[in-house]
Amino acid sequence: MCSNFCPCTDHPMDHGLNSHCLKGLCPLDRRPPTSTFSLLKTHTLGLLFFSQVKKEKYIYHALNMLSIDVTKKCLVNEGWCPVIATNQIQLALQRATVDSNSQVGAIFQILQTKESPPTYFRTNKFTSSFQEIVDAYGVAKYREANPGVYTIITFPFLFAVMFGDWGHGICLLLATLYFIIREKKFSTQKLGDIVEMTFGGRYVI
Repeated sequence: MCSNFCPCTDHPMDHGLNSHCLKGLCPLDRRPPTSTFSLLKTHTLGLLFFSQVKKEKYIYHALNMLSIDVTKKCLVNEGWCPVIATNQIQLALQRATVDSNSQVGAIFQILQTKESPPTYFRTNKFTSSFQEIVDAYGVAKYREANPGVYTIITFPFLFAVMFGDWGHGICLLLATLYFIIREKKFSTQKLGDIVEMTFGGRYVI
């Protein structure tokens, strides 16, 4: 910064001007040790501040999806949930009430409606990839048979017919076995698009 505003030369008459330039325009080179500590502390506090802002933003984003009651004293939210998950939801609401030290607990109530519920199929790490293949073509309606169950049998057979090469099959088998053996490690990492797609379909391949 000093050389940009006050060019330094070797002329004897400019030595005084250059020293004045170094003292006046280059404070970072002459900063005391405490200023470095202050900058590091400010950087740490800045990271904590941005983290707190993100948390509050997520909280307000969730609150914006709720509606205000007629009495304007509570928030109401309506949604769908599986019947087998009602007990888990009630326990989660009770735990949130205790953790937040709230004097008023959350009320969970089952409503009767004539609307058709959305489709929900319980999957695990083995059946989820097959279900995604079926959902790409279409989602079954409520209480319809799930085609994903039959796809678990038919899709590997058709895949084997298309790729009948032994060498290609062995390479795919070894690659997917590697992903299956180390799935705990890869599930916690951020993978690329192609690797993540391959890791998600490891049981299909």
